Amino acid sequence: WVVIIVGDILLLAGLIFPAIAEGGLYGMALLAYSLIVYNAAMYAYFHLFNMSETARRIRILLNVLEHGALRREEILAAYGPRDMLTVRLERLVLMRWLQQNVAGQYKIDARWALCLAKAFRLMRKLLGFADTKGKA
Repeated sequence: WVVIIVGDILLLAGLIFPAIAEGGLYGMALLAYSLIVYNAAMYAYFHLFNMSETARRIRILLNVLEHGALRREEILAAYGPRDMLTVRLERLVLMRWLQQNVAGQYKIDARWALCLAKAFRLMRKLLGFADTKGKA
């Protein structure tokens, strides 16, 4: 959230003089529009990177609700890394982002999804997040 607030301050600092120069309603609309677009983009960006963590939390809550109560060990057993990877691979195949050949190998089926993944890797790098290339 700090990055978003700093961005808001920088945006306001960069637009305050043009808005004053325009004056009146147009100047106010310029500021409001810029803040709305910037904050909407930051909101979407924030949630895009947090979707997987949120999805896991919701799944855990629904699992506990379904069983009434679960011990920590039972929850951890239900979410082994191998199971999570299997579910994600199946989902990518169902969405036709990956295809699996008869030898069991996965290949890219949606080139646009690969471009999207590369764009997100570039954004993460530009923002200083750890490189996930090559990590399991």
